Amino acid sequence: MSLYDGLAGVYPEEEEDRHAVQMGDSDYEEDESDQSTCKATEDTTPMDVKKGKDIQGIPWDRMNTTRDRYRQARLQQYANFENIPNSGRTSEKECTPAEKGQVYYEFQHNTRSVKSTILHFQLRNLVWATTRHDVYLMSYYSVLHWSALTREKQEIIDLQGHVAPCEKHHGNFSEGFYHTQVSTLAVKNNLLVTEPADFIHIFDVDSGYSRKQELDFFGEIAGISFSPDTEALFVGVHDRAYSSLLQFNRRRFYSYLDSAL
Repeated sequence: MSLYDGLAGVYPEEEEDRHAVQMGDSDYEEDESDQSTCKATEDTTPMDVKKGKDIQGIPWDRMNTTRDRYRQARLQQYANFENIPNSGRTSEKECTPAEKGQVYYEFQHNTRSVKSTILHFQLRNLVWATTRHDVYLMSYYSVLHWSALTREKQEIIDLQGHVAPCEKHHGNFSEGFYHTQVSTLAVKNNLLVTEPADFIHIFDVDSGYSRKQELDFFGEIAGISFSPDTEALFVGVHDRAYSSLLQFNRRRFYSYLDSAL
């Protein structure tokens, strides 16, 4: 099935491309110049979703398929990489299925102005939230900062060219490094289980992992990160057409008295 009919995702006829994602020659500035759509169309808000817009901005009404039909085809054709053959099917038989349908986190925002990327299909810790408002991620050869408050991005480090050290050390003749590819930003403990693409599972630990929420989207997962207070969850999605940064906020049930206080 061809997925480049204006649609996001992995390309089955180029399976090798998924297992060894190649970083393009274009740097951060070049990627910026290629963005012809305005910020309003790049971003998706909860109000947009209520009006029928897809959370990733995929125009299903202009596609030759529906989201449900494409999801079914994707489930049938996408093959997860396994170091041990059939390990996924074996674990499914041994583990007790968790009840889906819980809502612990709700969609808050998606921006396609931030292009999440991955270097290697097994190294995907490329999103790191330091607060519920501040996220750092990799976009090609750039480390970017995204503000969930101002909805603005800033390049923090450009690794495309020469990165010089702040201090010189005796005997160090390299004087920094060049054309650096980053495969990991940070590793944090969390309650998430992610698949290589399309799905994230959030489990309720108090239920003995018997209940979960499933986040459903399309694209390779470049990284995931809770904010330190777990109030926000950020997901980097890598895709040729719909790379983005997704934000989900923790669902709270406040009573009338809570709002009065």
